[in-house]
Amino acid sequence: MSKIETIYATIGKFVDSFSGFLSGTASGYGDEFPLCAVDIISGCEEELAEAQKGQDEGHKKECIMCL
Repeated sequence: MSKIETIYATIGKFVDSFSGFLSGTASGYGDEFPLCAVDIISGCEEELAEAQKGQDEGHKKECIMCL
């Protein structure tokens, strides 16, 4: 195999791996990679609202970071 063929093969493996990750097939379960879903955001908002009622500042900061 020549150097250029090796480079193309390596690039091809990388592209296949990356596209598999984005499509969710890399995990073996076929999960989809959610970029932004309304139910995820609303769940984080609800968790933050509950955290604001408590005294744990660390949990509040964690919830804010999730949003």
